Amino acid sequence: MQYNPYLEIASLLVLAVIAVHFFGRPRFPSRRTSFFGLFLIVALVDLSADIASAFLIECAPRLLALSWSVCMLLYLCQTALAPMFFIYILSITHYIDDRRLRPFIAGSLVPALVAMIMVALNPLTHHFFYFEDSGAYYNGPLLYILYTMTVGYLALSGIFIVKKRSMLRRAEYDVMLGFTTLIILAIYLQAMRPELLLTGVALTISILMLYLVFQNPADRLDTLSGTFDREAFKHYVGSLIEQRRKFSIAMFDITDLAGVNRTFGNEAGDRTIAEVGAFLLKKSMGKGLVFRVIGDSFSVVCTREKDCADIARMTAARFKNPGRIGELALQLQSKALLFERADRCLSAEELREVIDSVFYTASRADGEPLAISDETIESVRRLSSVEDKLRRALAGGGGAIEVHYQPVFSLEKNRVVGAEALARLRDEEGKLIPPSEFIPLAERSGLIIELSDRVLETVCRFISENGLFEDGELQEISVNLSIVECLAGNLEKRIEKHAGGIDRSKLCFEITESTATAYEKLPEMLERIKSEGHQFFLDDFGTGYANFDSVMRLPVSAVKLDKSLLYMAAESEKNKKLLYGTIDMVRAVGMNIIAEGAENPEQVKTLAGCGIDLIQGFYFSRPLSAAEFLSCYKSLGANGSFSLKE
Repeated sequence: MQYNPYLEIASLLVLAVIAVHFFGRPRFPSRRTSFFGLFLIVALVDLSADIASAFLIECAPRLLALSWSVCMLLYLCQTALAPMFFIYILSITHYIDDRRLRPFIAGSLVPALVAMIMVALNPLTHHFFYFEDSGAYYNGPLLYILYTMTVGYLALSGIFIVKKRSMLRRAEYDVMLGFTTLIILAIYLQAMRPELLLTGVALTISILMLYLVFQNPADRLDTLSGTFDREAFKHYVGSLIEQRRKFSIAMFDITDLAGVNRTFGNEAGDRTIAEVGAFLLKKSMGKGLVFRVIGDSFSVVCTREKDCADIARMTAARFKNPGRIGELALQLQSKALLFERADRCLSAEELREVIDSVFYTASRADGEPLAISDETIESVRRLSSVEDKLRRALAGGGGAIEVHYQPVFSLEKNRVVGAEALARLRDEEGKLIPPSEFIPLAERSGLIIELSDRVLETVCRFISENGLFEDGELQEISVNLSIVECLAGNLEKRIEKHAGGIDRSKLCFEITESTATAYEKLPEMLERIKSEGHQFFLDDFGTGYANFDSVMRLPVSAVKLDKSLLYMAAESEKNKKLLYGTIDMVRAVGMNIIAEGAENPEQVKTLAGCGIDLIQGFYFSRPLSAAEFLSCYKSLGANGSFSLKE
């Protein structure tokens, strides 16, 4: 039979170009990439053997041993290609990550293994092909088994593709089905016209489509720096943790890149990123993978601690010397972190939180690496546990959201005249979790609005059910507003939803100085809410977040002096004068004052000496549960049972 190998020669050239492009560029180390690389190598060997066998068959009598060897290699490759494609499809559709399917996957490869053994025994059995002593080539009686097995694996791949079509883009779905259909069609035509050698052509076209769609050279690459991107970082460290492999991370942040952009332009900033990326790639070659995890931050992930420490040391030394960007000599400042044995984290998400808690919140930028301890990891786990408990409590799945009330006392009236409503989180074991832990978590996770709604609803129901404002003695109950609530845009509707039927003038809201300066439209929004009758207090006054001018723009009726001013006043006469001056300034613009944090008689006397009437602090009462507050308010309201202690 006269074979025509020239179409396959052209296909081999195309396949060789794909291989050079694939293996000659940085490749993200994933299962998909590894399987594709192996698949590509076997396809190259298969196509080369197919072409070589076509020529050798013509001269088999002279090169009989070589012809046998090349044909054996060809049949082994062709037997392996279909199950390898099947595994590649499983890696793309993530079936291979499903532990429940692993017995099925292992079982599905048994036919391929049996076929490989049968092919290996072919010189003895002649089941698939053989050469006569004259050199004539013949197909064996069981050759159809290999065709049937190949079609079976391709059909099975098609079934998995269709089942996972919802997670695939349309182009991905079309290419995978197209590959399967094209190869099956080529096998059929090859069986009908064996001299045309069409399977190699179909294989090359299919691999080209897979390469362009699934193995895009730019996939997960940051084009500016030449490193891998943030998504690649998350995927890689996640796979290392899942595989329980040891690894360490070195991170670097160019702390003054914004200054470079402002002074020399964005082009200089981009070239800086490119230079840093090139430096890290050079120093990390053969040692680890480099990622640009965020605008001006890079990370190097190594599976050997020593390599990571060496890279951290070399990079820190490099940043201590000026660098050149074109004609510019720049002294860049960097912040570094060395996370040895990062595999101590249980997940990629936990690792991210650990790094964020140290790296992105640290101010140090001297180039010396920050370190992450076991205590840091445990702290992050504690916060993650608290967030989980908060979510369950809000969803009614365990624990509870409570509201406690810290009384505000009037020295003049010698009684409780108000209270601040404070959110409390009680876990499933009945323990209270400090608000310093769960409030920041609620703001960061987006749960703060749901939490605040729960608090506001609880406070309004507590007021209504107990007629707290009916005797006229309780002046107000205040509820805290977070910056997230103020920025959300639906604050007015939320207040209106819960506050119906309550004396609006006595349901007050507290905002902090930091919130007051974060949102330029805040005064306008607060004015609208104030027009409905509500009052606003400025909390934490004196902590320095806002100047007095910004405070004056807000429709607040009272300020709550931060306890730090009270503590400072006890340290020196100068600090005491600062406290007095602050109080006089607030009074001069007609605002009331509530002092927070009084814990002992001396502090209360200091405040009384300043003419402060309203005081909130542990000296009088800790935050109380609703029942305790009700009892406290009624008993003090009846007999005025406390007095300033000597």
